[in-house]
Amino acid sequence: MCYSNQQFTTHNIFTTLKYFFRMRMERNLFLSIYDIDSTTMIGTATIYFDFNHRISDIGILIGHSRFLARGYGTEAWNLLIQYLLSDSFTRKITAGCVESNLAMVRIIEQSGLLFEARRHDHFLISNKPASICYYGLLTHQSHLH
Repeated sequence: MCYSNQQFTTHNIFTTLKYFFRMRMERNLFLSIYDIDSTTMIGTATIYFDFNHRISDIGILIGHSRFLARGYGTEAWNLLIQYLLSDSFTRKITAGCVESNLAMVRIIEQSGLLFEARRHDHFLISNKPASICYYGLLTHQSHLH
């Protein structure tokens, strides 16, 4: 979680439930990612909907170290992309990540999202400035009025 703002929060069942219910109240999605073989929860995924502009912003977090760099993030990410490409709402899919998070950059770029912008030295990661990269993809829904 060193690339996530979640690193600044200590979570417990109460903070997690509060976050979950806030996401539901705002009509966003907060999903669990499981390893199907061991039924272990290994991470989470979020989809924030901008209902005015029909934008879906996605993110994933693999928090279980045993499952890092084994393709779970890529698989979860691609399922989110497929879901959003097939829905009738999303006009544009967006995502962002710290530039030095090379695994996440690779996942985003391989899924077809295009680089849109960079905010130089926007965050501090281990007390060092880190740039954020933003990506987007217009869907087939982008042409509908």
